[in-house]
Amino acid sequence: MPKRKPAPSGATPSAIMALTFAEAVALPQNARIERFAIEALSAQRAFSAMGKLFRVIEANLESGQSIFRLLQDAGIKKGTISNASYAAKVYDLVEQGHLTEAEYDTMAFNDCWQICRVQTKMSKRQLNAAEVSAVIRSSTDFADDLLALYEHGLTAEEKAAAEAKVAAAKAAAEKAAAEKATAEKAELEELRKRKAELDAAASAAESDAKQPEKPEAKAKSDGKKKTEAAPEPAAAPTPEPAKVTADDLIRLLDEVEHGLTTLDEDGQARVSARIAELAELVTA
Repeated sequence: MPKRKPAPSGATPSAIMALTFAEAVALPQNARIERFAIEALSAQRAFSAMGKLFRVIEANLESGQSIFRLLQDAGIKKGTISNASYAAKVYDLVEQGHLTEAEYDTMAFNDCWQICRVQTKMSKRQLNAAEVSAVIRSSTDFADDLLALYEHGLTAEEKAAAEAKVAAAKAAAEKAAAEKATAEKAELEELRKRKAELDAAASAAESDAKQPEKPEAKAKSDGKKKTEAAPEPAAAPTPEPAKVTADDLIRLLDEVEHGLTTLDEDGQARVSARIAELAELVTA
């Protein structure tokens, strides 16, 4: 692995010396917060400056030179150079007139990364430069919107609204299902209760039917019946039977003969057999 070259000659020791942990511990809390803000602003300015420097250095490369190799040879880490390349791509929007340099100077690495990603074919909703600048200027936290557009094809606000709509529909469906289940359970319990009552009544009736009546109860019941029973009316005299004449029997036989014509073969056979028996009896 090649040795890293010393820092560029234009850098001073005070410019590249980092705050030590011991120095951070020694500071009072308000001074730590103030230093944090200074370092954040310094890092922000450094990042935006690296994007501009990246493009200018690239424009002044000699034939056959690579900006990545050139900066690595100057002792700069690959990750730092890669991050600066995203800043340079976003600065192109300034050169194209879509953003102002002041807007660009406020952007951190994540902002630049989201701007670059959402313009690629990998984005769920690919934006062009004009659309990106419109999102940047219409959102208070455009990085979140660009991330949502890259992953879902919606802005963060649109995504939240869609999720809220889905959640509301799901909650309504779950509520309706719960209410239906409760109603069905109550109905089932009522049916079970009614069935239990009917079963109990039937069982009691069956038990009463099988239970033998006590002698004293039967005697009391019989006595009560005898007491309450109305006196039987006197039997009417039995009338003497009317005398049957030959003419009556002949008329009866005529009716039988006429009835035979209305019967089927089986019926006729049965009646004829009976008449034959009667004839034999009379003959005997």
